[in-house]
Amino acid sequence: MKRTILLGLGLIFLLGTHVFAGERLVREARTYPKDMKYARGKKGRKYVRRLSLRENLSNDKLMIYDTLGYTPHRLRYNHAGERTERWKYYSLGVEYWFDEGGYLIETRRFPPEANHID
Repeated sequence: MKRTILLGLGLIFLLGTHVFAGERLVREARTYPKDMKYARGKKGRKYVRRLSLRENLSNDKLMIYDTLGYTPHRLRYNHAGERTERWKYYSLGVEYWFDEGGYLIETRRFPPEANHID
C-alpha cells in the first residue's frame, strides 16, 4: 500500500513539474523570406541551418560570407584551447583562417579546382 501511494505521489510530482516547466519555456518563431520554400525533415533542417548561419557571423567572417557566399567546406579546430575556423573555396583556390572572434588570421592560396563543387 505504501509503495502504491509513493509511486502515485512520485508520478504526480513528475507530471506537475513537467507542466510547469513547459509554461516557462518560451520559444521565438523563426522568420523566413517570403520567397523561400523549405521542406520539413532532414532537408528542411539543412536549409534552416544555412539561413541562420549569416545571423551568427560577425566581423571578417560576415564580410567574406557576403562577398563569396556559402561554402560547405568549413572546418573548426580546437587546439590547446584556441579555436580557429577554416573556410575553403576550391573554385577560387583560397582558404581563409579565422580566430574565435571572427577576425581573419591568414589567407592561403592554392591552385583552383575547376570541377569541384563549392
